[in-house]
Amino acid sequence: MAYMHKKTFDIERDRHEPDENYFEVDELIALPIQILNRKGYFTQACCSGHPFAVADKAFLADLSKLNTASANFTKKDLLGYRSIIVFKESVLLPSLPPGFTLVDYEYQLKFVRYTEYTEPLGKRELVEKIPDAEYYEKVAQDKKLTIHKLYEDNDVYGFLRDNLETMESLYRWTLELPDFKS
Repeated sequence: MAYMHKKTFDIERDRHEPDENYFEVDELIALPIQILNRKGYFTQACCSGHPFAVADKAFLADLSKLNTASANFTKKDLLGYRSIIVFKESVLLPSLPPGFTLVDYEYQLKFVRYTEYTEPLGKRELVEKIPDAEYYEKVAQDKKLTIHKLYEDNDVYGFLRDNLETMESLYRWTLELPDFKS
């Protein structure tokens, strides 16, 4: 984890004390986020993606049983096989980075709320909310510009290779962006 200054967007490797002037940022996405913010494409949140699950194994097994588009999306998200950038209000992008797509807000609300899951699965019911569900529900309701990339490779090392290439491509894309004028 790296730390970025909220005004200068300078990146620091270590912060031994919490400081309200800094925010956490994944190392792999730190340089693209720095460039985006310095060019006026202000970000609110980001994640480069991580190869290990943030949900319990029973929950991931339940998602696998469903085999629907929303369940598969949620499973990849919970496994960390997704890179995401949420922008602050009024940011517009002239193009999308290679491999990234816009997040569909209605779809995001559906997957956060689990509206399609009404029947119990086996002995237990699917949990109602994912980690950080309230945050992502608010992002979707506010329709903040959000871009993401879902990774196809479910192998940890395959994901890591694709993730590193994606972050390099994202970095090159940010270098080519013009400054944003709101």
